[in-house]
Amino acid sequence: MNDTRKYRITLIGNLHKGTGNNSTILRLKKGLLSLNYLVTIIDSYDNDHHNLTTLYNNTDLFIGLHAYHSGILLNKLYELYKIKYFIILGGTDINCYKYYHVEKDVIYRCLLYSHHIISFNTSMKYKLIKYLKNNEKNISIIPQSIILPSNINQNNPNNPNNPTFQQVVNKFHINLDEDLIFLALSSIRIVKDPFYIVNIFQQYYNNQCSMKNKKVHLILGGTLLDNCSKIFEKYINLLSYNLQTIDTYQGVTYINMINNPYEYLNHSHIFINTSINEGMSGAILEAMSFNKILILARNNQGNQSIIKHQYNGLLYNTPEECYTYINKIYNKEINIKQYIKNAYNTILKHHNFNDEINQYHQLINNMK
Repeated sequence: MNDTRKYRITLIGNLHKGTGNNSTILRLKKGLLSLNYLVTIIDSYDNDHHNLTTLYNNTDLFIGLHAYHSGILLNKLYELYKIKYFIILGGTDINCYKYYHVEKDVIYRCLLYSHHIISFNTSMKYKLIKYLKNNEKNISIIPQSIILPSNINQNNPNNPNNPTFQQVVNKFHINLDEDLIFLALSSIRIVKDPFYIVNIFQQYYNNQCSMKNKKVHLILGGTLLDNCSKIFEKYINLLSYNLQTIDTYQGVTYINMINNPYEYLNHSHIFINTSINEGMSGAILEAMSFNKILILARNNQGNQSIIKHQYNGLLYNTPEECYTYINKIYNKEINIKQYIKNAYNTILKHHNFNDEINQYHQLINNMK
């Protein structure tokens, strides 16, 4: 496509490794490069590389992910150069940060002056319309996609300081033939609420599994993020303390850094989500794409946009309800295979990588 070969796009977002924002930015870069755009990615928190004049002179269109994380930089560029940019809602920007004083101002200005806004789902779109008191003419819904496991190199290099899946199995005496392995992968931050179900796993382990061969294990993996807003500081300190003691819980294993998430996804039975809210969870989509793992997710609007309860997964509202579903799964009272099949079909039908990139391509062409 000669008309797009020299069109320069700069993607801006929080590129902290292991976050959903980073995965989304890298996926969009891959797709836009395939259409012969010239693509640069910028970490919104890497201030050493923010020469605003250079960025402006070398970019035809900016695309920011998350109205707060990318909004700080986009607002500066707009104030100086009246740039054209798209903003992709991340989730916490419209669900959480808009309520806090400093973040709210950044988010509002970023959304107000954007050329176009992309939402992952309908619920985010209508929250945005209400927030801006605006119509929907400059808002598109483009669901997150996922690159299927068959198209990914799953042999990530191992850091010897981080345990492999087999080392975890050996250390905690997990029986791969008998035990049920629940996997929760996310960055450790307040909105992900990773300790929401730790106590009920310990209770279930003690009440149901202590005298049986078949046990349940929750593997909780993710890095504690230290660049959160100061309003979360006291909670981060609390989480840090919990991270030091998590391995004392029977039935729960915490791993700070996971070398190869695909290794864990390939050997786990249930993927569990604990988030207070979500935009559209890339981690859930990735688990669904493996066509071998059941989704058990906390009930929120973002998760509802992916999971249809008792069709392609299960949604729970409380730790006690989660306990009930763990028990049903343990006692084989749920048709897991059908849920997994339906989840995989959901990925193929609604979260296709090429469809996602083509929709961005059309938006860009409409703007040029």
